[in-house]
Amino acid sequence: VSVMIPHWLWVTLAWTLGVGPVATLLLWGVIWIRLEQTMRNVPTLRLGEKLAAAHPPTGRVCVVVPAYNESRVIAGLVRSLRNETYPQLRFVLALDRCTDDTAALARAEIANDDRFEIVEIDTCPDGWVGKVHALHAGVTRSRATADAEFLLFADADTLFAPGCIAAALALMRD
Repeated sequence: VSVMIPHWLWVTLAWTLGVGPVATLLLWGVIWIRLEQTMRNVPTLRLGEKLAAAHPPTGRVCVVVPAYNESRVIAGLVRSLRNETYPQLRFVLALDRCTDDTAALARAEIANDDRFEIVEIDTCPDGWVGKVHALHAGVTRSRATADAEFLLFADADTLFAPGCIAAALALMRD
């Protein structure tokens, strides 16, 4: 038994199979080109480091970090902040109702570094979300934030490379 496939079906199949892959390749090619352009135009901290080296930024900066039961990462964060090289820098750790040893670990790692301030939070008011309230409490209850020109907010699981804050300030200024 011979089955005759109509000509229009052959043409439709050939057109669909030929145009579909070509159109897909063209679409992904355009996406790739746009991605490359974006990656070249978006500033990075490497550029910020160059800008900071050429023209060091100025201004008092306070880094505010909310933390809730962050005992596994708080020591690394504090160590990285202690190694930060920017001269006009203060840190506020807003410890939000911690039930683990986050506070003790943070204090041990801070040692006698007077750039650090700890704000301990016992309760979270109704209608507030914990992290947002911790940030608010860190800013409003801290002495360091009162005279800061710039506030930088970071999570407790962040590690800062030395010079990161100067690079960020230089990028912002640029």
